[in-house]
Amino acid sequence: MASVTAAIKRASAAARAAMNRFDAQTMAQLRELYQTSLDAINRAITHAADGDRVPLTALDRLRHQLDQELRRLASERNQLLAGGLEQAAELGSTPFVAALTGDELTRINFKAIEFVKQFTANDGLQLSDRLWRVDRAAKQRIGDAIEFAIIRGEDAFRAAQRMAGAIDRDAIAAASPDKLGGNIRDLMVGRGSALYQAQRVARTELNRAHGTAYMAGAESTPGCVGTRFLLSPRHPEPDICDVHANANLFGLGKGVYPPGQNPWPAHPNTLSYVVAVFEEDVTEEDRAGVETMDEAKSRFQAAAIASQTAREHNPHMLARTYRAPWDDFPPVLLHADLGAAKNHPDHAAAKNGDVEAAIRLVGDTELPPKFRLPKVT
Repeated sequence: MASVTAAIKRASAAARAAMNRFDAQTMAQLRELYQTSLDAINRAITHAADGDRVPLTALDRLRHQLDQELRRLASERNQLLAGGLEQAAELGSTPFVAALTGDELTRINFKAIEFVKQFTANDGLQLSDRLWRVDRAAKQRIGDAIEFAIIRGEDAFRAAQRMAGAIDRDAIAAASPDKLGGNIRDLMVGRGSALYQAQRVARTELNRAHGTAYMAGAESTPGCVGTRFLLSPRHPEPDICDVHANANLFGLGKGVYPPGQNPWPAHPNTLSYVVAVFEEDVTEEDRAGVETMDEAKSRFQAAAIASQTAREHNPHMLARTYRAPWDDFPPVLLHADLGAAKNHPDHAAAKNGDVEAAIRLVGDTELPPKFRLPKVT
């Protein structure tokens, strides 16, 4: 049994790494799909232009072309997501090949996918509803942006022809292919865009398929007492996930929950995982350290307050010093606060590959000597 348990633990770590890669791959594929649609819409706008603006006579045709393109996009995205759910579920159940039969794993994957498709969140929406809302919002926002710019530009153009008052050159320019294309780009692939909403839904449901299949595999494995709520190293800010990952509510250890009681996922777009815990993993200290949720929350709040107090007294201290364990990963000292890097004037250039900018950023955000780790000799 020990060899099976060890194999499951190794395979679980490998599955998490594979799921991270798959998540990144899927996000990139979604971006490519939305960029392709954006390019098609911009080509339609350019083709409809009469000189340096899009006339009102082209509006109905553009509306029709927009509808067609967004329907095509939705179809391809949904196909990508359907295949992604299958792969995510398989990645979730694969760690248990040493303990379960092929038929058992197949049933687990199928049930996980069906669960994700039929899952109804607190807002009453299922996966298909969320995708429909993403598509409806994209159609409405992009269609309205095109219509507003064209009508406003048409009015200004007509006024200029009649020489009636001052010429609204900004309104005319807003109906140009370049200006329209820029506005639509923001709505399609910018911050808070249709792409962002689609990626948010996809990440949430792919992770749900992965975690659901994983927990089902764990619960079907002899000797497994539950699953641990495991924070991702990419977990950005303290939230309810930190509480769940550190609470010892059942005497099984921090963040460990019996079958069917793990609160994962705690919110949409989560980066957290679950990992199987076996009887031999539970210590006497774990059994004696059982606490209530109120006690766990109070402990978390006290740690957060202590961290904030330390930061106020020393600006070089990191904003997030309270972290949940990551398997057997050793303690670490973070180089700098994430906010310090993002707010640095060289941040954008460094991310884009400017080596000199990166060196300046690292030098400016380096911890003072008293907080550095000693050199290893």
